Amino acid sequence: MKLLSPTNENATGAANPAACIEIAADEGGTAHPKRKIARYRKRTGKPSAARRLTPKSAKPRTQPLPESYLTGKGGEEAAKAYLTAKGYTILETNYRVGHREIDLIAQHENRLVFVEVKTRAQNCLVLPQDAVHRLKQWHLLRAAHAYILRSHSNLEARFDIVCVKKTADGRLEVTEHIENAFRPV
Repeated sequence: MKLLSPTNENATGAANPAACIEIAADEGGTAHPKRKIARYRKRTGKPSAARRLTPKSAKPRTQPLPESYLTGKGGEEAAKAYLTAKGYTILETNYRVGHREIDLIAQHENRLVFVEVKTRAQNCLVLPQDAVHRLKQWHLLRAAHAYILRSHSNLEARFDIVCVKKTADGRLEVTEHIENAFRPV
């Protein structure tokens, strides 16, 4: 294994970091990973993903949010107002455990209610309640279990689905509230 000395210097007199890398080859003749990074930098003119100082997620968002995202958030707000008017106490919104999420967690008559909100456009072919398939139910169950453990709740749990539809004039209205939509098996 040889080390190159910093013979290449830039205009400020500092050593060129690409020239100060290890050049190593194993018996198979493949280049050392540090050498591959230097070739990538030289070819593209930008740092490799391993050397990037700021993560991609830290960049400011330049594009507007998609309409479907805004419709979904509006549907959750409509469902929240609907449940509050029916006497539910909203405990949490958008509760996340890993990649699992519960839209609304409420309390009603000594029951803990986990609510999945499904918002659809007026001309949608799939019914909102049909979108809560077995895998989604399993994810809701796992997230609810984590919430019960963290909150030390001893209330009976129930899973509801609130269906929200977007009307032709753009308003969001709750069309159906399915209590006890599914039970854990």
